[in-house]
Amino acid sequence: MSREELVKAGDEGNGPSETEREESHGESSDELVIRKSEFEGAFEHPAKRRRRTMDEQASKLTEEVTLTGEYTFGNYDRYYGYRALVNDPRVAALESIRHLLAGKAWLDVGCNNGQLTTLLAERLSAGSALGIDVDERLIRRADRLLAERHNELRKKLLPIYKELAALPSPSYFPVASSVGVGPLPDVRCVPDVTFRAANIVNARHNIPLPRNEHAAFDVVFCLSVTKWVHLNWGDRGLRVMFLRIYDLLTPDGLLVLEPQPWKSYAKAATRLADASILNKRSTLSLRPQQFDEHLRGLGFVLEKNLIEREAKGFSRDLLVYRKTIKP
Repeated sequence: MSREELVKAGDEGNGPSETEREESHGESSDELVIRKSEFEGAFEHPAKRRRRTMDEQASKLTEEVTLTGEYTFGNYDRYYGYRALVNDPRVAALESIRHLLAGKAWLDVGCNNGQLTTLLAERLSAGSALGIDVDERLIRRADRLLAERHNELRKKLLPIYKELAALPSPSYFPVASSVGVGPLPDVRCVPDVTFRAANIVNARHNIPLPRNEHAAFDVVFCLSVTKWVHLNWGDRGLRVMFLRIYDLLTPDGLLVLEPQPWKSYAKAATRLADASILNKRSTLSLRPQQFDEHLRGLGFVLEKNLIEREAKGFSRDLLVYRKTIKP
């Protein structure tokens, strides 16, 4: 029966007809459960139904990544070699919102070899930073580079520790660190940075949460990653990634997004000469210029664009979104 017929029957005080009762008695319990779920689904709030559908899609994205060595996931070992990190315009742009990032728990999706993650964590004083990537080889390299950075800083800090140890009295520390021996050199220590091999679009891959008040991340970075997720897992995979980022963020948490333009998709597919990537690109209906609308539908609000994409050159939009709690 349709909704109108059900309402009419209820208003008139009439129950199901004899024929309908006989038909329902002939149905199995499974069939009745299916009919009930379909009936309830018809009155489900659109946002809740969209969320349930996306959760179902996420549960199906459980295939493991198979690395062919052809960088189909953008997993170049020296991905950032094309842009010297020290002069990377994104670093300066993010320093302009340092007050929003310092002391916060970060997640860097698609961290590659971790060099940018570590640099940003140092420069912007992250409370903690977790970098994830699908390529276990890159994660192992990220761990090695992080260890090298720690050793480098220890060597710089050792003379300072020796100088403090030579002070005449422990009472000089920490007050006398600036009074007795002058201001300490500006040597930044690496914050709590860790790396883990994980695929954010794979439902079986758990992302370890930070130990903060909300047990969630305050900031998620997604830099030059959307194209590779899109080309490998399609529209569904990209939507699942955005949804999972939303769930991993604290209330009012920030998403820092650097989407690659559509024209770069064709270049990547051609350069990789991968038939599956070429075929996948032809099936995509979601375009980068539509990401904003999709993110707003999830509950994100665009705060600012830190870098305006130039008509020529490598520069890309660097977008800062804030998570809102939808009613």
